[in-house]
Amino acid sequence: MNDQARILLHTIADHLSGLSAAVRGLAEEESLVTGSASQPEQREDAPSSVDATEAVTRARTLHPLLGSHQELVIRALANAHPEGLSAPQINPNASTQPNTYMTCDKLEVLGLIRCDTNTHPKRYYLGSRIFN
Repeated sequence: MNDQARILLHTIADHLSGLSAAVRGLAEEESLVTGSASQPEQREDAPSSVDATEAVTRARTLHPLLGSHQELVIRALANAHPEGLSAPQINPNASTQPNTYMTCDKLEVLGLIRCDTNTHPKRYYLGSRIFN
């Protein structure tokens, strides 16, 4: 298999993973149906602390084309686990905040992080795929 075909297959797999994460997220959003407010749940089997290097390694296994900014976000969230971080806490440089939000959005689609939109600013946490 040539490199171009391999990259295409990885891209398709990433998109399918993102779709899978989105569908799982919809299935788990019971609060939308019941009307109850809820905080994003930490998985019961999720560890109380996470080694940042291990989290990045796991993310790279799931997404081989993980970029340096994505790695920084995963590392920051692992260091802050389980409390999570807002985008300004992940990256305090106001001039590059839009990049942080875009990076977090992409990681959320991939299921590597999750977002609590009930807080202001939004708060980000490691996603369930990091712990599987």
